[in-house]
Amino acid sequence: MRKAYVFKERQRYSIRKYSFGAASVLIGASLMLGGHALAQEQANGASSNKDYEVFVNNSEPLQIDQATSEAVTDVLNQPASRSEAPRPKLVSSEVASSEASSVVVSEAASLEVPAEVAQSASAVASVASSEVASPRYEVSSVASSGVASETDRSATSEVAEVRGTDREAVDTSLRTVLTNASQPGVDGPVTADGSLDIPSNGTYYFRRTTEIRTAPIMDIKPTFVFSAGDHVIYDKVLKRDNHQWISYIGYDYERYYADIAALKAENTSSNTEATRDETIPERGTYYFTKPADVKNQPSLTAKTEFNFDPGMSVNYDRSLLADNHRWISYTSYSGTRRYVDLGAVAEAVAKPRGDIAIESHNNGDFSVVISNVSDQNGVLGVSVPIWSEKNGQDDIIWYNATRLNNGNYKVNVSLTDHKNERGLYNVHLYYVETNGKLVGVGGTTYTVPAKVEETHTTTSYSLPDSGTYTFKERSSIKAEPRVASPELAYYDAGMSVNYDKIVSGDGYEWLSYLSYNGNRRYVAVAKLAQQESKPSGTINIENLSNLGFDVHITNVSGGDKAIQGVSVPVWTAKDGQDDLVWHQADRQSDGSYKVRINVSDHKAEAGEYIVHLYYVQDGKMVGIGGTSTTVPVQNATRHNLPASGSYTFTSRTGIKAEPRVASPELAYYDAGMSVNYDKIVSGDGYQWLSYLSYNGNRRYVAVSKLAQQESKPSGTINIENLSNLGFDVHITNVSGGDKAIQGVSVPVWTAQNGQDDLVWHQADRQSDGSYKVRINVSDHKSEAGEYIVHLYYVQDGKMVGIGGTSTTVPVQNATRHNLPASGSYTFTARTGIKTQPLVANPDVSYYDSGMSVNYDKVVNNDGYTWLSYLSYSGHRFYVAIAPTSVTKPVEQPVQPSTPSSGTYTFKERSSIKAEPSVASPELAYYDAGMSVNYDRLVTADGHTWLSYVSHGGNRRYVAIDGKATAVAQPASPSLAVTGTYTFTKPSSIKAQPSVASPELAYYDKGMSVRYDKVLTADDHTWLSYVTYSGARRYVDIS
Repeated sequence: MRKAYVFKERQRYSIRKYSFGAASVLIGASLMLGGHALAQEQANGASSNKDYEVFVNNSEPLQIDQATSEAVTDVLNQPASRSEAPRPKLVSSEVASSEASSVVVSEAASLEVPAEVAQSASAVASVASSEVASPRYEVSSVASSGVASETDRSATSEVAEVRGTDREAVDTSLRTVLTNASQPGVDGPVTADGSLDIPSNGTYYFRRTTEIRTAPIMDIKPTFVFSAGDHVIYDKVLKRDNHQWISYIGYDYERYYADIAALKAENTSSNTEATRDETIPERGTYYFTKPADVKNQPSLTAKTEFNFDPGMSVNYDRSLLADNHRWISYTSYSGTRRYVDLGAVAEAVAKPRGDIAIESHNNGDFSVVISNVSDQNGVLGVSVPIWSEKNGQDDIIWYNATRLNNGNYKVNVSLTDHKNERGLYNVHLYYVETNGKLVGVGGTTYTVPAKVEETHTTTSYSLPDSGTYTFKERSSIKAEPRVASPELAYYDAGMSVNYDKIVSGDGYEWLSYLSYNGNRRYVAVAKLAQQESKPSGTINIENLSNLGFDVHITNVSGGDKAIQGVSVPVWTAKDGQDDLVWHQADRQSDGSYKVRINVSDHKAEAGEYIVHLYYVQDGKMVGIGGTSTTVPVQNATRHNLPASGSYTFTSRTGIKAEPRVASPELAYYDAGMSVNYDKIVSGDGYQWLSYLSYNGNRRYVAVSKLAQQESKPSGTINIENLSNLGFDVHITNVSGGDKAIQGVSVPVWTAQNGQDDLVWHQADRQSDGSYKVRINVSDHKSEAGEYIVHLYYVQDGKMVGIGGTSTTVPVQNATRHNLPASGSYTFTARTGIKTQPLVANPDVSYYDSGMSVNYDKVVNNDGYTWLSYLSYSGHRFYVAIAPTSVTKPVEQPVQPSTPSSGTYTFKERSSIKAEPSVASPELAYYDAGMSVNYDRLVTADGHTWLSYVSHGGNRRYVAIDGKATAVAQPASPSLAVTGTYTFTKPSSIKAQPSVASPELAYYDKGMSVRYDKVLTADDHTWLSYVTYSGARRYVDIS
């Protein structure tokens, strides 16, 4: 610090010498010119400082060296810049730094010289010396807002020359320098942000003791100080670190910074701020509007060699992105390639991502594991469409991945769901975002290895039509040649049977024989080759225009299965699937299907449209195929403008930098003026002509207003009254946009096991215009945990996705433990209190987890087990603790005439169940005349039950009082207990045998179904069957 101070003192001494010499010259000049100056002062009277002029007597010229005179003359003789955007030539040069940029401190107090004269001397000396250049190089004008200096030991500089400076700007700059020099201590007016309004270069007089630093950073240690009254010739003004600074180069060729003002607000954006990524040509001239660092490498960690300041420009030959910053590059006169940092590119929207891994299994099945799941819009669900490469997408299945505890998602893929195909499989990954959009994330492929063929024990061609067969493995005995038929008994390896028939059914070959009691039995011995007919259809694009097109599906075939519906998902190739809409095709009289696709439903985008085709079969979406088409660009505007050409304006029209009404006007075209344009774009409700200006910037001019954009439908999903029994979905802020709402659908399913419990609930309109629907867990396999809720509006006959959310249903209180008929019960989750044992009955209050109740009854009603008690006021209340199928009734011994164990011969058809409950599903049955060995006799659910342990080790129950099996009795003597039924009218498919249960799908007249049960419930006759997903369905045939 001391050494630096001594050096600065020497510098000040040198400055005094220079000042003394300059003052001496001007003293003589002032004596010669005094009379003339006095006369001029009297003539001009009260002229302001702004109009200050310097007059020189031509007979006795001021002694200024030849180089300085020529430099000033060159500057003043430059032509004025055009009012329109100029195309100046930018020249980079490396000029030797001179003492013209060094500090000039006026300390001429020892001379008997007027202050104004001394100050003018400094100012003139500063101006003259700052315009001196080596004859080998070009130099920028004095009016330039800054000089880019590279301060290395070789004392070279790179400066940019802007050759369009007008004379008025130069004169004004000179006047300002001289004016400030003649008024010591005047810093200039203070602006709104606290900075001083001073020229970009000139002489600055310090009004206070000011610390000098080697960088414009307040935290670093000062090198030395200037006292009040000192002044310095500076060549830069900048704002950094919430302060305003002036900067100059000292005699030691180092750059120094003086803090002259503290800013009131946060400093203006520096070159390191994140900015909108500028659209600039690959090469051209760049005009700086803010300071920019120059480096030898396009890296933020590279050393800053020097800077460009606002108002300067440079000719560049490259534009590139590096270190998440935008850079332009040029080659200096020394041959060094330079890189200019224009600022951080506005951070790109983070794309959804996820890593896909395949886990193979020995039998050819495989699992898909998705890890590192990330989406800034939130992930509502993970969908994984999978299909084999063979025969296109004829076996595509959209799986809903299950979330694991570690945050990963997993899908288990069985080859049986994909026609047992082996070879290459395609695996794609989509996220359902919280805004309801389906977004593609990525994909991969996996090859299922070829199967090593196994030799069957028997084949259809090796067995005689009748004979004796010895089993080589455990084989089930069934009452029907169907895989789904319950096992009655089994044969172990080594056992034999005499058979009299060989039949084929359900994809297997079966041995058949008559049992000792005369019942026909079946045993599967070999699997038959699959001969499944595949669904198919031809996709035709018709009536294509810029407004949309028709999708016409012909040659429709469901293979061996009925088609319950035809879905056509459509989206544009632009921006992924952000405009995906699932259209429902309508059946035509000729058996084909058709749907109209309007571009207004797809953001009015032109270009490529992707069209896929799905059939709804057995409640599943089956991929059939896909195609694409191209919607032409809108042909004309109201002005019938070509895509490019010349346009003549009929009224004054503003020129803007962006196609936005709010964008500020840069200039304008008057009526009668013309422009050559190369683009027509639409934006902000207007149509814009677009062209490149002379300086390479794209400009926009609005020429017509577009039709009003369509308002989008919207709504807010609220989850209310959440308990272990279910919750309410309340849709508020309902808006159909520009279209009416014909209905509100709320598909709901649990995160467990995909969409196997999906139910489309219909919400009811409330008096306040909102919609509400009750979601009961009993409609969703009584599962607790995460529930997925989506929202759709029905508009113009189409399902329009609005959004989605999720909620978590708490675990049921009750378990499969014995529950006494009365006692005390402690709740493990929030549970509603009701006045009736009905799920739909509103809650009057609730018990929180950990609270207890003394109950005097346990009742079963509405599919649930309820505790019941009398309140202090004498009113009876009910609390549901578990679905009826969950709570195991207490087995109480009875003393009937039937022994507690023994052999029982049935006198009528009797159902076999897993629990002694009427609501328990039928597993199999005993016909009249059949017998069973039982070891227990119990009373439960108002019935007497025989109980025994099956060959598989499971306990079974059969009601013997003739009442428990009433719900499962055949509805009509003319209808077989199992078989195939052909519908004679449209019939609803439901998840429960109840008229109030919502319709999941339907069978049309002429369609068929294979059923395994006929039952009577809710005063209706129902067929029942199990879907491929394992869910039981019911169809009302009354």
